[in-house]
Amino acid sequence: MLSPIRNRFGIPGVISVIALVFAMLGGAYAASNDSGKADASAKAKRGPRGPKGPAGPAGPAGPQGPAGAKGDNGANGDNGAPGKDGAPGAPGAPGADGKSPEIAAEINPGETDCGGNGGVIYSVEGSGENAEICNGKEGKDGKEGSPWTAGGVLPAGATEQGSFAIAGTTADTNGLRVPIGFALPLAGTMDATQVHFFETLPPSNSECKPTTQTSNAATPRARAGELCVFLTSAGLLNANTTFEGLYRISGGDEVPGADRAGAMLAFAAPTGNTAAYGSYALTAPNPIVTGVSPAQGPAAGGTSVTITGQNLWHASTVKFGTTSASGVTVNAAGTEVTCTAPAHAAGTVDVTVTISGYVSPVSAADHYTYE
Repeated sequence: MLSPIRNRFGIPGVISVIALVFAMLGGAYAASNDSGKADASAKAKRGPRGPKGPAGPAGPAGPQGPAGAKGDNGANGDNGAPGKDGAPGAPGAPGADGKSPEIAAEINPGETDCGGNGGVIYSVEGSGENAEICNGKEGKDGKEGSPWTAGGVLPAGATEQGSFAIAGTTADTNGLRVPIGFALPLAGTMDATQVHFFETLPPSNSECKPTTQTSNAATPRARAGELCVFLTSAGLLNANTTFEGLYRISGGDEVPGADRAGAMLAFAAPTGNTAAYGSYALTAPNPIVTGVSPAQGPAAGGTSVTITGQNLWHASTVKFGTTSASGVTVNAAGTEVTCTAPAHAAGTVDVTVTISGYVSPVSAADHYTYE
C-alpha cells in the first residue's frame, strides 16, 4: 500500500505520512481515555517544519509525441560530369545513284526562247521530259583594265621612268650603243623633235622641265609626248667619249627618234676607259581639243581652221571625221593647231588631233559642221 506513496513522494514522504497517522491515532486515543490529557495536548504548540527532503528520481519518459510538419525542399545539387561518348553508329546504306542531265538541243542567242539570250534544252536521264536552261543577260562592260596586260600601252599622259649604264674602252672602235627599253610601249613612234639628251640640267619650261620642279637624273621628268634622257652629275667620266644621238632601234643609227618599245643611245668610240650612268623619263602624248574656230565651213573644204586645246605639241595628224587636214602647224606653247579643212560631205564631224598614235578624245567642243 505504501509503494505508490513511496514512488510519488519518496521515503521522507512515507515517513511523514506514517507520523501523521500515528499522531491522529494517538490523539483519538487520548480523547477517548483522558480528556485532561486531551486538553493539555490541545494546548501544546506545533513544532517547526522539518527541512525539505531531496527531490525524487525522474519519472519514466512519456509516450512519443506526433510527427512535426514537413520541412521545405533543399537546394539542387551541382550537375554531374558529362558521360563518355557512345560508340559510333553503323554507316547508313548507300544512296541511290543520281540522274545525269542530257543535252537535247542548244538555243542560239537571238531566238525567241530564253528571251534571246540563248541557252540549252535538256532532259533528266530516264525522265522523258525536256526543260530549258537560259543564259543570263549580258553584263555591263567592266572598267578599263590595267595597261599591264597583253597588248597594253602607256596610258595617255602617264609617265614611266628607267635607268641605263655606259661602259667602254678603246677596243670599242665602232662606238658605244646603249639601248633604253620601255616597260610599257607607246601607241606609236616618236620623231627627232620628241627625244632629248642632257649632260647638264635642262632649262626651265622646256620639254624636259615642264614645271618649276627639279628635273635631272635623280628625278627625271618629261612633258607629254617627250622622251628625256639624263646623265648623272658626273657626266661622261674622263670625257673619253661624246654623245652622238638618240635613235629608233628599228632604224639603226639612221632615224632619230624612238620606237614604241624603246630607243638607242649612240656614243663615239672611246679614247680611253669610259663609264657613266643615267636615267630617263617618257610621258605619253595626251592631246586634248577644247575648241574649233570657225566651227563651220563649205563642204568643198579649204577653210583655214584654228584648233585650241592642251598638249598639242608634235601634232602629226588632224582629221575632220575620217579625212586628214593639210597644212598642219603648231604654236610653241602647244595650245593651238592651224590647218586647212579637207572636203567632206555636209554634216557635223569631230575634229581630232593625233600625236604618236594617241588621239584626242571626242567631245562637243571639237565639232565642225560642213554646209
